[in-house]
Amino acid sequence: MVRESWTLTKPVKEITVNDVFRADGYFEGRISFGTAPSWQAVGTAYSARVQKALADADFPAELPAWVVADNPRATAVRILNEMNRRIRYTGLYLGDKGVTPTAVNEVLKRGYGDCKDKATLLVGMLRDVGLAADVALVNSIRGGVNPDTPGLGAFDHAIVVVRLENGTDLWLDPTVELNRDGTLPFDLHNSPALIASAENAALVTIPGPDPADHGMIARWDFYPAAVGQGRAVARYEGRGNKEIEFRQHHREVQHQKKKDDTVEETHQVDPADLSQPWAREITIEPTDKIAVQFNFAQITVPLFWITEEIPFFLNFEAEETLVPVAVTGAGTYRMAFEIHDLPGFEVAAPFPRIDYTSTHFSMKAATLAEDPNRGEILLTFKAGRYPLEEVTQIHGWLQDLKTMNFTQTYQHRGLKLLEKGDIKEAFAILLKEKQTLNNTTTHLRLAQGFSTLGMLEPALGMVEAGLALQHEPEEVLKALSLFNVNFLGKELGPGFHRARVLAVLDRSIKRHPDNNLLKVYRAYVADHQDGGVLITEPATLKKNAQNYKLIPFANYGATYKNHVLVNHLLAGNLDAVGTIYRDMQGKDLEHINLILISQRRGVQAAIEEAGRIADPKKRLAALIHASDLVSRMRDYPAAVRFLEEVPETQQEDGLKMRLAILRETQPVDITAYPEEDPRTPLYRLFANGIALAEGSRPFEAHEMGIEGAFLGLNDLEALRYGLRLASQTQYGNNQQNIWDTVSSNMRFEFLDGDAKAGDRNLLISITLPTFGLQEPNTYWVTRTKRGYRIVTRMDSVWHFADGLAYLLDNKQKKEAVRLIDVATAKENAGRWPRIGKSLIRKIWTLFKTHDRRPEQLFAMVFGLTAESPPKRLARLETALAKAADEQVVDYLTMSVATMWAENEQHERALSIYKPHYEQHTDARNALTLLRRLEQAGRFTEHDELLAAWLGKEDNSYPFQRHQMVYLRGKGDMAGYQQLLKMLAEHPQGRKETVDNTLAWYALFEDVIPLSEAVTVAERRVGTADPGKGQMHISSESFHTLATLYATTGRYVNAVETLRKTALAGRRFRPEGVDFYVLGFIAQQLNFPDIARTYYARVPQDLEDPLDTGHLVQRRTAELDAAVLMP
Repeated sequence: MVRESWTLTKPVKEITVNDVFRADGYFEGRISFGTAPSWQAVGTAYSARVQKALADADFPAELPAWVVADNPRATAVRILNEMNRRIRYTGLYLGDKGVTPTAVNEVLKRGYGDCKDKATLLVGMLRDVGLAADVALVNSIRGGVNPDTPGLGAFDHAIVVVRLENGTDLWLDPTVELNRDGTLPFDLHNSPALIASAENAALVTIPGPDPADHGMIARWDFYPAAVGQGRAVARYEGRGNKEIEFRQHHREVQHQKKKDDTVEETHQVDPADLSQPWAREITIEPTDKIAVQFNFAQITVPLFWITEEIPFFLNFEAEETLVPVAVTGAGTYRMAFEIHDLPGFEVAAPFPRIDYTSTHFSMKAATLAEDPNRGEILLTFKAGRYPLEEVTQIHGWLQDLKTMNFTQTYQHRGLKLLEKGDIKEAFAILLKEKQTLNNTTTHLRLAQGFSTLGMLEPALGMVEAGLALQHEPEEVLKALSLFNVNFLGKELGPGFHRARVLAVLDRSIKRHPDNNLLKVYRAYVADHQDGGVLITEPATLKKNAQNYKLIPFANYGATYKNHVLVNHLLAGNLDAVGTIYRDMQGKDLEHINLILISQRRGVQAAIEEAGRIADPKKRLAALIHASDLVSRMRDYPAAVRFLEEVPETQQEDGLKMRLAILRETQPVDITAYPEEDPRTPLYRLFANGIALAEGSRPFEAHEMGIEGAFLGLNDLEALRYGLRLASQTQYGNNQQNIWDTVSSNMRFEFLDGDAKAGDRNLLISITLPTFGLQEPNTYWVTRTKRGYRIVTRMDSVWHFADGLAYLLDNKQKKEAVRLIDVATAKENAGRWPRIGKSLIRKIWTLFKTHDRRPEQLFAMVFGLTAESPPKRLARLETALAKAADEQVVDYLTMSVATMWAENEQHERALSIYKPHYEQHTDARNALTLLRRLEQAGRFTEHDELLAAWLGKEDNSYPFQRHQMVYLRGKGDMAGYQQLLKMLAEHPQGRKETVDNTLAWYALFEDVIPLSEAVTVAERRVGTADPGKGQMHISSESFHTLATLYATTGRYVNAVETLRKTALAGRRFRPEGVDFYVLGFIAQQLNFPDIARTYYARVPQDLEDPLDTGHLVQRRTAELDAAVLMP
């Protein structure tokens, strides 16, 4: 025995984790021994062992059939795979079998062998068919072979090398199964190998892998649904080592062609079938990679399919672990993608571009320039030594990739144009899309277009038509949002179209019986009355509460959480509220705990519990919210007690006001007022007033005055909004608690000395505790066929004039006279300072400003049109005797003359007014006389008088305006147009709407270009600011501008202008000439039936040559002509 001694000359370096991943793969301190004089000697010796194992070999009879003509490489690969089908791999290390191959006949007989057995057998079969092949010895551990110490112990694996006729070598690993292309494992590339042949004098290096020979080719096709997700189809195949990996994996996994959750395998090449490349196709439906909403879509390409192929050594998380590395693998991973079937959408934010390139590594991703819906991701990496600088650079790129969302977003082109105001093009897209695809979402998008233009009925009809088709729950929820919008484009709450919404939900729930979200939303809608206030009927609330249990309380948003709790509280479901409180562990629900305690153990116990809340802010919030909710439950004493616990130092004005109101509030049954109580009709009247803003009217037989500035409702609205603090959400508001509060805080005073309503008017004072209201408001209430109506509020001459107008328009002449008598009575002097002295003169001026006829007002007020001539004179004398103001005498004289003129007694009118003019020769009387002369047909006298006054420079404008109207009446349109243009630029002409008349006239004749007419109308409306004492802008001016906008294609501006008019008038629906604008827009957008419907609603006065009815006739004729065209 020989004994050797070894001494270390330097300490061994401590090995760290990073050393494992070093580029050379060696650990310091390695010791190797040589057992042979040379590598040639080792190869020669092992060749002899191979030859011995091949002695008398009896190869399979099918071997000649495995030869591929004229293709040595294909032949070698075919024989390799045929051998692997028959001989399985098993590692054997018993005795000398660890280094010596087993005789091939034995291997063929038993059907298994280790690497050297299989390599030897493969070499023998290859040689038998004429190919030059040898066994090659390798070490599977990189760095395991030291070139300076030859010996058989340096190797742990045997493979085969085939020398092809073209001078190249084909390296085959006989232990790798399902190897369609004869691919060598990555770990063996760039490794030293010893060919077991006497001719081989040294180690050889196996060439490195070519990235083009390995990797994956994939393709993703995305098929979005109309709304929601959709499906994705992924097809992929491997190359080289990746194909072997795919084949071996899918051979082991039992894949059945059936749907598993959302993934279904639709195609796969049998892993054992080596006659063709392996490929697989899967369909994912639904897929979270697709999200299509009403106006937005998003596609996410699964970048991880590529990035997960990046070698592990390059993809460290922590930067401090970076070291130079040796990468053995190589590959090209290519994934194409295409997005199909997104009609109407355009790219809003494209896929991000990726372009990373270093010496060994490259990754690129981009879409095609000509088609943003098609693109490719390409990853290529080479085998080799990656220096630290390159590893660091790749690490930075990969960190960027981890934060990158490889997503492309889309915006619906039609809805985008709609938002920008390109209405015509938007509707063309939306209509074509609806006609082509005819699905629910295309109907809803078109409905959105109608809603944008204030066309609610077409919008809702389109919604219902869309929901009659097959649809998804998401589409129902979008449809419901369209139901909730009024003409002003404002949300009115889920109950605004309650019956229609419930009908839609019921149909959809029938189609989707397992969708709990629809059921919950139905309960939410059913909990509300028309207008959005909460119902209070316990049975309905309890029924709806069952649906709220379908979704865990914790999953609701804040608004819905509040509603669910209120639903249970109003329904008396305290146990359900307690369960929620326990499930939520009381989180942010301190106020609910206080309510539960107050209802079960009394309010004092709840107050004591509030004192245990340590956080003062939470305690304050709990007290205020608890007070708010118990007031919804009509427990007003508890509501007061909770607020009284808030320290005075923390009681802001709003809280003090709320406390004062609640102290006066008690439950009131509005249906139980005694009929004999004179206040009963008034309570009912105000109950309906509240209902107009909050829900259905409890007393259908009673009206509520809404003329002018929402008469009567201002106070009620102020009170309602005063019931809550700015920091609170007004959830749980309902008709009962609103009425309790308002009626309990009303204070009536009858000012006419008689508290009986009877059949006549009532002058009442009402006091409500509202912000900024220091004095009671006085209302004029009149009896109507339907009950009572507030005619006016005695707080301004504007409201007073509106009240008179209402009475006269409704032929309530006696009430109008009495109203004036009360307002001008000496005993009421100073009571209404905003009406004040000279009432008659102010009303006259206001009527003129409102484009009403003041002469008719006075004729009706003094009864001059309904009596015989002697009585008229008597009434006139009485009126003149009462009139202390000279101007009133003048007004009355004009009223009498007007009365005769209206009865076609023009000469009689002249006989009254001409003497009056001769006594009072001023411009105003001259203008009246000119009208009387014109009516009487005395044109010569008229023209002479007009010429005289036109010659007076100081007063020419009023007479020029009269001349303009006079010329129009005579049919001299050229002269009329000339004066119209001139007076429209005059300051007084603008004040008296002459400029508006000019702009309107441009719709009928080419008096000025339409673009100039728009400018004129915009200038007029733009100067309106009554709050600063500027001119009053009538609704006619807004309608002129809206009509011009529509005519010139500015449809959104037209509807916005109509909405301004409606908003100022406190109405939610289009009226009158609004319908012409909507009809015209519908006609231009190619919806003739809708246009006709709107045109039919336009009031018409065809005797006026500039009436909207003439425009309607023109448009209708155009529609008729279009129908007749072939």
